[in-house]
Amino acid sequence: MPNKALIIEEIESLSEQELDKILSLIRLIKNKPRLTTQELFADLRGKVTYLEDLTTPTTDEWELL
Repeated sequence: MPNKALIIEEIESLSEQELDKILSLIRLIKNKPRLTTQELFADLRGKVTYLEDLTTPTTDEWELL
């Protein structure tokens, strides 16, 4: 993703006519609020089966590959 300062610099270098043309094509939308992990996976709560301890290191498995 481009640096914000570079984007601002490029916008400032545009002529008014170029800027008007671009602004007529831009649609601003409000960002959606980010969901917490609990909100994101709420529908899965109580439905997941753990077959082993999730904190067990997996380095041995990776070494086999």
